[in-house]
Amino acid sequence: MSSKISSESEYEEVRRRKICENKAVLEQLGIIDLARAVQAPADAVPRAHASKRARSSEDGEKRRSSRRIKGEKPADAGGADFEQSDCERAAGKRSLEATQPPKRIWNGQQFGDVGVPVGTVFGAGDYQRQGRFEMAANGFFEPVVQPEWLDPHTGCYAIILNNDNGQSQDNGDTIIYAGSGGRHRGQNRSAAQSFHQSWDNMTNATLRLNHTSGLPVRVIRGPKLAGNFGTVETGGGYRYDGLYKVTKAELLPTGSKMLRTAFFTLSRTHD
Repeated sequence: MSSKISSESEYEEVRRRKICENKAVLEQLGIIDLARAVQAPADAVPRAHASKRARSSEDGEKRRSSRRIKGEKPADAGGADFEQSDCERAAGKRSLEATQPPKRIWNGQQFGDVGVPVGTVFGAGDYQRQGRFEMAANGFFEPVVQPEWLDPHTGCYAIILNNDNGQSQDNGDTIIYAGSGGRHRGQNRSAAQSFHQSWDNMTNATLRLNHTSGLPVRVIRGPKLAGNFGTVETGGGYRYDGLYKVTKAELLPTGSKMLRTAFFTLSRTHD
């Protein structure tokens, strides 16, 4: 029964629950008893049908018969009462889910340590996005696309170092993190910069708040991070590497066009 419960979709669960609730309302109003009272008895079917059943009986041929015409309740594939078995299954599923711990076990929407040991790997063995979905499900890092988890009013909770256009530099205890913006709508940070970045960009403004407030940023490294500190050589996944402080926030000219780019210097804390 447990395997059947686990295979049911959310839609099927809601449908079965509605069946049970509607049945209870109909019974309370007496509608089910009324329907049974006015239902045609089995011997009131048209004569042609009756004679067909009689011929089938005489020939010894087994034919289908309607449980509805006989005034009986419909049966499920296993022969049990449909409404009763479905209600029991729905109740059993809710009971099973109540005994399981919720997926969200951490509250990453805060600054500093959230109870995850440094070195923890999410999506171990995977070199794509499994770790992102795992972190989002358990609450450690909710965004599944953006590399920063931001609160525009207070600062950045965490960043993921995985891939960019090569402007960031990861030296282990010190990180030079390139900001956001300066690209046309629809382009991500792997595209070449087209115009100046500014502090008006939400990512840049939020990381700048960490610099002025001193609030730490949790740093996570992924399998596509260039250099010696990614996870490609250690089995993939996304690894939590501890707390960093934003010690610098500056706009610097870069490239042949000398376009201003936001750079943030992050230094590992030893708290």
